Amino acid sequence: MKKYEFTGNTKVVPQPTILENDSITIREIRAIRDIATHGVRAGDVGGWIENEENLSHEGDSWVGKDAYVYDRSEVVGDALVVCSKISGGAHIGGNAYVQDSQILGKNSSIVDDAYVRGVIVHGTLHAHSNANFEDCVIFQYVKAMDEDIVVYTSNFYGENRLSKHTRIEKSNIHDVQFRQGTHRILGSSIQSASGTELIGDIELEDVRLDALTTTLQTSEKIVLKHVHAVSLMDIDIKGSVVMNGVRLEKGTILHLRRDIQFIGGFYPEANKHERYGIHIMSDNCSCKDVLIQGHARIKGSWNMRRSKISGLVTLESDGTSTSILSNSTIRDCVTISVPSYMKGVHLGNVVLEGDDCYKNKEDLLSIGSETVF
Repeated sequence: MKKYEFTGNTKVVPQPTILENDSITIREIRAIRDIATHGVRAGDVGGWIENEENLSHEGDSWVGKDAYVYDRSEVVGDALVVCSKISGGAHIGGNAYVQDSQILGKNSSIVDDAYVRGVIVHGTLHAHSNANFEDCVIFQYVKAMDEDIVVYTSNFYGENRLSKHTRIEKSNIHDVQFRQGTHRILGSSIQSASGTELIGDIELEDVRLDALTTTLQTSEKIVLKHVHAVSLMDIDIKGSVVMNGVRLEKGTILHLRRDIQFIGGFYPEANKHERYGIHIMSDNCSCKDVLIQGHARIKGSWNMRRSKISGLVTLESDGTSTSILSNSTIRDCVTISVPSYMKGVHLGNVVLEGDDCYKNKEDLLSIGSETVF
């Protein structure tokens, strides 16, 4: 049984081709039966389609007012398209919802329970399962096939796969959230006016991270390589982490809740006295349950546990063994420098503040070091 008819009203829309500026005539539709799923009553005027191949008479699919569907595209199942342009052989099906969008590329598919709003697709978008895209521009290719993919206010360049095994390259990503799975982000910019949350097995490489708050959580491992974090108030890392060349600028608070391994500095050639946020230059620095904030500078081999570091603190260990900091608080402008003629130091259960400098064996013994070796 048919569910719509043509009203007789037509429009001509441009349809440029490689060789010439072409056009397509689209026709307005009107419901001839109720479509309860979308609150459509018989007699309601809908949107515009090129022909009946663009909107199936089966199911409760519907093209609402101010929506255009043409150029080999189809809306089937129980899908709803509102205030959007759909062309280029796109397939909209299942319970998908598309609003205020322009799907203009080639052979996109939006199916299952996917939700797409305020999205412009110049390339191809495959949004399946319950993928949620809002206020995005897709210049080339995005494929989101699994559950719980939520992307807001993002520009995607290159080929991107968002799933339980997500991979994003060369993208300008805004307000992104990944739930579970494996996420690898390369050569990209992640920006957020509020917060960014990545949960799963995470790897960020050559990434600029610009967000007020960031949460990285995993039961596996987080790898951060050549990551520059700016305008960041709080970064909360819940999991085992490897940091290779990470720069955290001024004002950042770093929460380290499990094991963390630091390798190298963001700018190896930088002046060693340069101050910018949290600067860690080490091939062997591990932390667990450690909070770092201010303009901390950490150099050399350290093992830090259950401690807080804040202010213009400098920790340097040039000894041949790993120095240990445990159950301690160091703040203000304190400097601790383990000289090269010593193996290392174990600072436990100490509170240091002010602008004191501890640079030799006698100084380190004076603050109650558990061990100087």
